[in-house]
Amino acid sequence: MSSEIIARQRVAMQERGLDALVIASPENIAYTADVVVPSQTIVRHRLVYCLVPLQGEAEIIVVDIEESFVRGTASIPSVIAYNEFTEDPTRLLAERLRAAGLAQGRIGLEYTAISQKSYETLREALPRATFVACDMLLSELRMIKTPGELAKLRAVGKAAERAARQAFEQVRAGMTEMELGQLITDAYLANGGDRLTMLVVGAGERSGLANAAPTRRPLRYGDLVRIDVIGTGQLYYSDVARTAVVGKASEEQLRTWSHMVEARKAALDGIRPGQSTRALYQRYAAQMERWGLPPIKFLGHGLGLTLHEEPYLGPYTDITLQPGMVLCIEPLCWYPDRWGVQYEDELIVTEDGYELITDQYDASELFVIPA
Repeated sequence: MSSEIIARQRVAMQERGLDALVIASPENIAYTADVVVPSQTIVRHRLVYCLVPLQGEAEIIVVDIEESFVRGTASIPSVIAYNEFTEDPTRLLAERLRAAGLAQGRIGLEYTAISQKSYETLREALPRATFVACDMLLSELRMIKTPGELAKLRAVGKAAERAARQAFEQVRAGMTEMELGQLITDAYLANGGDRLTMLVVGAGERSGLANAAPTRRPLRYGDLVRIDVIGTGQLYYSDVARTAVVGKASEEQLRTWSHMVEARKAALDGIRPGQSTRALYQRYAAQMERWGLPPIKFLGHGLGLTLHEEPYLGPYTDITLQPGMVLCIEPLCWYPDRWGVQYEDELIVTEDGYELITDQYDASELFVIPA
């Protein structure tokens, strides 16, 4: 897939007058080279760089202990390794830029992923080069998914939806949040997910807490149970939230749930190319205010190589929807220390509307877990 991604990066470089991109964050390394280098996020000095010149061969620079893994996994064939004890990877990067004839080039640098020390090293080694931020360029490119990316997001999104449903079908009152979490984990892996990166399981009063990890609390009669299946498949994220009740919900809970279903329908009805993300959020916020419910500051967000990415559907930015964007729409209502409900789906913006990824089950009725 990297040839298509790199071709898009080079078009963007030409438009912005750049001679090369230096990419350093795990998500943009994955975007460019189809690999997550295992120790990059847990051993800080094991820096990874992707060098994508406007002309010539792209390269990836990695620590030598992971060279064989990267050679066997990455879609970029040119792998340059360094000894973490005797070599500075940023100086090696400067040498590769110089070897590519870019010592005086205009180079896009991922500023938010490079330390001040690394930046100073590059400035010292290449004093005649011009460095400019390319973070926004990469973010904008990643908003519009390629056909290959869409296939991966469909697969992992559907795996998450099936995992949520199958776990709800198997869990019973008296089992713990952890036991429900294990059911979700097993189903996620069985359905094609690679790993869960953050699993949310909250029962009763804990269903109203953001990102509550499962505990040994048992599921009791009358509990609302909120889950969010967050994980990856082929490097791309799923984010599917569902809500159930153990036994019977109260009138207040049923009324609130019906509002979430209505808010979801209104949001989906508004998804189409040319739509304003802020306008979608404003309509949602007005609904929540009319119902007397507390909204959070977004209705949804982009999904891809990271869990939350542009475009956000909120009050702070306004992005025009385009075909190829992948969104999560998640009406929710939380009352901390009481209960919470959430209904989160994934979709693809298409030429004439949207394609719902999470379309395998009707989740509009509050799922009932046997008491």
